Amino acid sequence: MPASYPLSEAFHEEYRRLYDRCVKVFTRDGGAVEGVFCDEFFEDESVLVSGREVMIIRITDVERMEAAKND
Repeated sequence: MPASYPLSEAFHEEYRRLYDRCVKVFTRDGGAVEGVFCDEFFEDESVLVSGREVMIIRITDVERMEAAKND
């Protein structure tokens, strides 16, 4: 039986149209990160955003994500 990752799967369904695009990720602590939405880690409930720095952001820390203005 395959593993189930409900939080990661819900995040994927909501944001899959932004995969491989420039995004702006707004975090729950009031910060924001811009870069390319590159990968998802279902097991770790996190996403990879590559910009000036490569960042791995926990899904629970994401308030919202949207296409960046320059995309």
